[in-house]
Amino acid sequence: MILHTKPYAEFCNTLASGFIHHVPDRDGGHNSEEGRAAMLRTAEMIRKAGYETDPDFWPIGSASTDAADCTQS
Repeated sequence: MILHTKPYAEFCNTLASGFIHHVPDRDGGHNSEEGRAAMLRTAEMIRKAGYETDPDFWPIGSASTDAADCTQS
């Protein structure tokens, strides 16, 4: 849950064209390769915007695709 929505909305406007919603795919159809690619693109945009990514949440360079799998609990 995002507790600070105003700063998050401003951050999304800086990176993209508006608020970025997180919608986990729990009904199948999940493509972990596409999710991993999206995570890498997002992490790059975060860095280009002048922010750092926490490796515990953004395992860039890791062989694992778990971070891009929104179906895990």
